[in-house]
Amino acid sequence: MTASTGRKRGDDTSNNGVRAKKTKVDIAEMDTREIAEKGMLESLTVAQLRAAIGEHLSCAVKQGTRKAEMVEMLKKYFKV
Repeated sequence: MTASTGRKRGDDTSNNGVRAKKTKVDIAEMDTREIAEKGMLESLTVAQLRAAIGEHLSCAVKQGTRKAEMVEMLKKYFKV
């Protein structure tokens, strides 16, 4: 077993049997519809979901609403 250097693994451009590091998608620049179509609604924070529901559905979300319920509301709205 090799000793860990304490650093994160960098991008592996030469695919020599090691998986490449996933590139992160910047959600802040994407439209909520695009996020829903790509199936990435679960990656949004609760605050972002509340804002998206307020913007698109023109309704307020109750305080006790779970994240999964908010994701389902947006999926239903965008018909995804």
